[in-house]
Amino acid sequence: MTAAHPAFSGEWSRDHASVLAALRAARDQHSPARIAPLTRAVKDNRRVHMAVARTLVPGGASLLQQSGRRPGHGPTEDEQALYDDYFHVQRQPLCKVAHRAQSVRLLGQCAADIAGHGLGPAPEGCPERFTRDALELLTAPALTGEPPLRIHRPPKGRKA
Repeated sequence: MTAAHPAFSGEWSRDHASVLAALRAARDQHSPARIAPLTRAVKDNRRVHMAVARTLVPGGASLLQQSGRRPGHGPTEDEQALYDDYFHVQRQPLCKVAHRAQSVRLLGQCAADIAGHGLGPAPEGCPERFTRDALELLTAPALTGEPPLRIHRPPKGRKA
């Protein structure tokens, strides 16, 4: 990322501000119990982000901070375009077929990277459920078009 720009940041995503606003709205409009799965996902995302950041930037300062910039001071149009270019994002309406093709392409790139460089252990601080098995369960449906694997749990008091 530093090769693309020394201050590269996820805040440069065109979706960053709207996602944060949607998360705040969900928190303000719904009970904690109702949005518990969303809250858990947001916390997991943060834990994974910080674990990866500790691995990639061991000094503790983000690329944005290292460049002398401060978080929260919105990106320029050029920075947003650079973010989209870096992640090969083309922002346009997509039909289901195009969305699936884009997902398969991205997952194929991930699979090729993992095949070439290995997955290795999850960085320290990642949730335990973020394992190779979990990655395979996530990616297989997108690659095969099959529905996600459902884990059947019998009702309490009954055996499967």
